[in-house]
Formats: sequence, C-alpha cells, structure tokens
Amino acid sequence: MLAGWSRQEKGYTWTDGNEASMLFDVQNAEDKNLLLQIRAFAYLGGGLPCQTVDVYANEIKTASWKITDEAWHEAEIPYTAAGNGLIKIKFVISDPTSPKDIGQSTDERKLGIAVKELIISVKD
Repeated sequence: MLAGWSRQEKGYTWTDGNEASMLFDVQNAEDKNLLLQIRAFAYLGGGLPCQTVDVYANEIKTASWKITDEAWHEAEIPYTAAGNGLIKIKFVISDPTSPKDIGQSTDERKLGIAVKELIISVKD
C-alpha cells in the first residue's frame, strides 16, 4: 500500500481521501493482460447513492465502477501497462466523506470504499 489507506480493520481496509494506491510486482506476467478483482463496499454517508471509483494501472484508466453494497468489481489491465514489471494501481474516489462531517461520529477519515479482498491474476 502506497498512500490513501486507513488502518486495517477486522476484515477490510478503508480508503481515506480521494485517492488510494498500491504497488504490485507482476514480472512473471510476461505479455498477458491481467485481471484486477476487488470485493468492496462503499461508505454512503450523507445519503450518497454510490461511490464512483475510477481505476488506473500505471496512469492508464482501466475501469470506472459505481460501488454501493458489498460486491466484486473487475478491471482488465493491459500487459502494456506493466512494462517494467511493476504496476501501480490507483483508485480515484468520487465523494469520500467523513462520519464527523455528517454528524455520525467523531471519525475524521474521508471514507470512500472498504476493500475486503483484492486479487490480481493473469487473464486467460
């Protein structure tokens, strides 16, 4: 995890702020596209209908998700995005909100999505 992540909680980790990023070593993927899968749910404080999450792999936009309840979301990562064997995955979150800002608690974190699982695999 590079930036934009809160502390680990029981079973998930929240994004904190408008962006969250991670770095992965995928040197054995060679010339094959990858599949990013995450199981996540959104913080919808203040009546938000969803969190829109744009997904980037080394600054190449690969997906845009509308996240509400817990579900799996996928993004195909082109092999050209992993030129040097490292992939920086960045999630750009539309409306992170702090529970404190909406009077829900004293929590000041700007919550976006809670990630429960993340898998990167070679796409067949």
